[in-house]
This record gives sequence, structure tokens and C-alpha cells, in this order.
Amino acid sequence: MKKRSLGLLMALALLLPAALAQATTTTVMMYMCGTDLQSACVMDMYEMASVDVPDDVTIAVQAGGAYQWDDSDLTPNALTRFTIADGGFYDLEVLDWASMGEQQTLVDFLEWGVSNHPADRYMLVLWNHGGGAASGVCFDETADYDSLTLHELNDALYQFTQSRPGFRFDVIGFDACLMATYETAAHMRYYADYMVASEELEPGIGWNYDGWLSALSDQPDMDSQSLAVAV
Repeated sequence: MKKRSLGLLMALALLLPAALAQATTTTVMMYMCGTDLQSACVMDMYEMASVDVPDDVTIAVQAGGAYQWDDSDLTPNALTRFTIADGGFYDLEVLDWASMGEQQTLVDFLEWGVSNHPADRYMLVLWNHGGGAASGVCFDETADYDSLTLHELNDALYQFTQSRPGFRFDVIGFDACLMATYETAAHMRYYADYMVASEELEPGIGWNYDGWLSALSDQPDMDSQSLAVAV
């Protein structure tokens, strides 16, 4: 009996590290400003929804900056927050109007995303038109095309990270044109380990979400550099 008990304990001890080893959890925060690209924006959301993401990966979205949306779950002239999983939009929350080009709007989204969807690592993606260091990103058509200038973006990230000492994004991405400038990278280095952006014009449909989200879903433990390369 003692030998059998000892053998069982040894077997459990060998299995314990595997049982305790959990996949890296990732929250992808999508800050999606629709503007005149809202149709492509919705298509990208559908593309995300088509990926069978595991429980280790959360896609948290804020959609705004558009007079109309091609999906009835999204509310025009307002902010809609939700998660994307299992082929649909979940936990829908409609907020009062605010400009997606305002610093505080981004800060509020980051607070919501991190507080409601805690994870081992975080990826922030800003989706819309981009104008590089000259005019920034996320031009809100409901606010006279107000955009997040590079300084406003920096100040929003500074304000957020100051409230959470030691916090860094693993990846900050710009699904927008012309954002891979020296000035952008010089600011983002304070807030993220990796930046993904384009030096050139992008097609309206933007990134291949099916491709890199599928890669992440297949290998949730991939390191952040590999995740950035997958994008």
C-alpha cells in the first residue's frame, strides 16, 4: 500500500509542472475609428470573428468615429465596446459620443480594456487613416476629422502608464497608412516592446487579421516578437 501511494505521489509530482504550466494569455485591444472606411472596418471585424480564437486570446474592441456602420450591432455617432469571439460580437456596450481623436477617449478605452480583460500581455492596435508625424492617426468624421496627433497619442499612453507603474504594451500596431516614421517609433519605445506600422499607403481593408490571429490562436505561447512578425 505504501509503495503504491509513493508511486502515485511521484506520478503526481511529475505531472504537476505540466498541470501548472498555462498558455500565455493575450488581450488584443482594437481602437477602431470607422470614418469613411467603416465598411472595411466592419469587414476586418468579421475577419477577426472568423478565427476560432482560444480562451487564452481576447479581442476587445472600441468602434466609433462614424456616421453610419454596415453592421446593426454598431451604433453610429456613439462609441460601441465589445469583444469578438465564436463568430460574433459579445458584451456589447454603447457609450455616449466622444471623439476618437481625443486623448481622453483613448485613455478611457485602455483603462476599460486592461481592467476588464486582464492578461499576461497586451497588444494595442489603432485602426483608421494615418498621417504619420504630421497629422497622427484616427480621424473622426463625427468630430470634424479630429485626429490623435502624435503628441496626443504620446500623452494618452503616458497618462495611462503613469496610473499603472511598470506597465508596458508588448506590441503597439498601427493599421493605418504612413505611421512607420522615426518620430512615431521614438515615442512608442517608451510604451511598448515592439511597434508594427507601415511606411507606405495601406489598402483600405488593412491587415490580414485571419492570418496573424490564426497564427496566435494556433500558438498562444508565441513570443511577442514572433507575434509582431506574424502581423
